[in-house]
Amino acid sequence: MSQNFVLIVNSSPQSQGAYSAFKFATALLEQGQTLSQVFELITCVAASLRRGVVDSDLASDQQLASSNLASGFRLGGLGEFVTTSANADKLVQF
Repeated sequence: MSQNFVLIVNSSPQSQGAYSAFKFATALLEQGQTLSQVFELITCVAASLRRGVVDSDLASDQQLASSNLASGFRLGGLGEFVTTSANADKLVQF
């Protein structure tokens, strides 16, 4: 029976954790499991905005001189995570 997985990667793309997540995801797919989404280097948009952290799109929308979100990260909503996780059979964090 196929299960639906969601992965959370909380480490840099060059780290052992990211490599382990990649190998795990590959193994899941080879076994015929479903991988709904991989959350990697995502920061909560609401928390970021409260702290003055903006990406280039938001900086442009707000007519700011520049963005300050660290390279490799993206802003994401908690709703996206909750919705995807609620529909998963398993949530695995690296």
